[in-house]
Amino acid sequence: MARSRQNSPQDHPVFAPDGRPILFYLWGSNDEQPGWRLSPGQREELRNKITEHGGLICEHPENADTVIVKEEGVQPLTERYARLRTAYVEPPQFVGACIRNRRYAHKPVPQRPMSGRPDGRPRTPFTAEDDRHLCEYLATTIPFAENGGRQSEKLYRGLEEDGQMTRTYRWAKRHTWQSWKERYKKRKHIFDPIIAELVNKNPPSQDRKGQFPYSRLVNKRNAFMRFQEQQRQEEEEEEEEEEEEEEGYGEFQPRVDEDGYIIPDDEPPPHEQEAPRRNARRDTDPGPRGRIASSVEPRGRARTQTGPPQRSHTPPGEFEAHPEEYYE
Repeated sequence: MARSRQNSPQDHPVFAPDGRPILFYLWGSNDEQPGWRLSPGQREELRNKITEHGGLICEHPENADTVIVKEEGVQPLTERYARLRTAYVEPPQFVGACIRNRRYAHKPVPQRPMSGRPDGRPRTPFTAEDDRHLCEYLATTIPFAENGGRQSEKLYRGLEEDGQMTRTYRWAKRHTWQSWKERYKKRKHIFDPIIAELVNKNPPSQDRKGQFPYSRLVNKRNAFMRFQEQQRQEEEEEEEEEEEEEEGYGEFQPRVDEDGYIIPDDEPPPHEQEAPRRNARRDTDPGPRGRIASSVEPRGRARTQTGPPQRSHTPPGEFEAHPEEYYE
């Protein structure tokens, strides 16, 4: 059957499906990101194709229904315009594909997976066996509650990974790591006594093999050891100061003479003092035989001798040998 004029493709251009022209923006018209720009030749070719099939070219990307950009810029610009309901980002091949298919259409925006349980999905209930597995796991990894960590996110994330990688813990795949954590948190008062009983029956190894590698006691233990070391150093310093004071007191103890008076520091001790000087001349007097009468006149006296020499009346042996001592 012949197609009527109203149903012919010429009456419905590709880029004006509802009678309104689609607005395109060709990236690079306003000196945008250099790596994403379309070359002048590409922009000219695309402009001709778009306008021939009912579309229009706008001057700003905010006004466009579709932004045409090089392949490298599609993903970044898609994220930039993701919140705009009418702005799509497409590569240059999009224009030719629409013309060939005689239809202006974009691919649906893909959705990414999100964690969590979809609404309406039944929640897997916990069983007594699940609780037993959880208590046994905690008795192995964190046997002592004071170490901390039984509500650690790392612990239960590790449990989830173990459930996917090992047959021993494949029971962990029944619930998410968040569910296991909440299960212990809500029933901690019930699980802790059970865990303690399991630890008593099967004590952990001395090398802590299989245990959670983190412990709250490590910080406390290190702080206590640092405190003890600091105290030990302070005690040693005090002992050294006391020894120095005792040695110093013995060295600088004041000297006292036989009458109880303190001897000055600048006075040498008795064994170093010089003996009192005696009259060397008198001690070395050779006696009467060695004495000779001196005719030397005493110094300091001006005297004129006019008569015969006068005999000295000084007792023999006193000043005849050394008359100068008389005037000292």
